Amino acid sequence: MLSPKNPVRYFISYNLRKILRSISYYISKNSWADKISDNELEYEVFKHELPIFRDFSEVDWKLFDNKRTNLEIAASKVNKILIEPGQKFSFWKLVGNPSKSKGYLPGLTISQGQPAVGIGGGLCQFSNMIFFLTLHSDLEVVERHHHSFDIFPDNDRKVPFGTGATIVYNYKDICFYNPTSKTYQLCFDLKDDIFYGKLRVDKTESYKYSVFEDSCGFLMEYGQYYRTNRIMRKKTDLNDNVISLDELFKNKRLCMYKPEEIDK
Repeated sequence: MLSPKNPVRYFISYNLRKILRSISYYISKNSWADKISDNELEYEVFKHELPIFRDFSEVDWKLFDNKRTNLEIAASKVNKILIEPGQKFSFWKLVGNPSKSKGYLPGLTISQGQPAVGIGGGLCQFSNMIFFLTLHSDLEVVERHHHSFDIFPDNDRKVPFGTGATIVYNYKDICFYNPTSKTYQLCFDLKDDIFYGKLRVDKTESYKYSVFEDSCGFLMEYGQYYRTNRIMRKKTDLNDNVISLDELFKNKRLCMYKPEEIDK
C-alpha cells in the first residue's frame, strides 16, 4: 500500500474513490462475476506458484505467518470463481473489507517505499498472482495499479520484475473483463508454505501465451537508482510456432536498495 506525500490530498482522493467505487458496484451496467463453482473447469490455461515466506531480514517473520492467514481468508471468497462471457471481475467486490472483525491479521504493507504493518497486509501477493495469471490469457485487465517502488533486492524472483499489482481497499483494485465466448475460472490453494494459482477455462485453447522481460537493467538519475525493463508477451500455437510478439508495458521503478545488494 503506497501513500502520497500530501496527507490532505490523499485523504480526499482515498475517501472519494471509495465512495464512487461502492456506488459503481450497484449502478454499473457491468455483469460482475459472483458465481463460485463446486468443481474446477476442464482445461488449464496457466498455473503459477509463489512462496509465502521470504528471506527479508528487515521484516518480522510473524508478519509472513499472518499473511498466510490473510491469504486463506481472501482465497475462500475467490477460489473457483467463474468469469463468464461479458462479465467483469473485481477483487474487492468479492473479498470485501479485510477487517480485524473478519479474522484478518496484521501483515506486511508498504508505505512511501518502506515496510509497514497493517490489518490484512500481504494481500498484494494475491493481486500479483491474479494479474500474472490473466496476462497469460485473452482476459482484458481494466484496472491495475503498479507498485511505485522496488523495495527489496530479490534474488529468487518468480515472475518478471514489474508484473505486480498493488491493491488498497476500496481505493485500488485489480479488475479484468472477459470479452470472449469462453468461461474462465480462478482457482487457488495454500499448501505447506506455497500459494498456488490456476487459470482454467471451459473450452480448449489452440494457442498459449508466455510472459517475460527484456531490456533489464538499472538506471541512475539524480543520485537514485531505478530498475527498468520491458514486459513482453509471446503468443504461440500448440507446436510452439510464434503467432505474435508484443510489448505489454515498460517499467521504471525507484529502488530502495543498491544494485550490488542483489548478489549478497
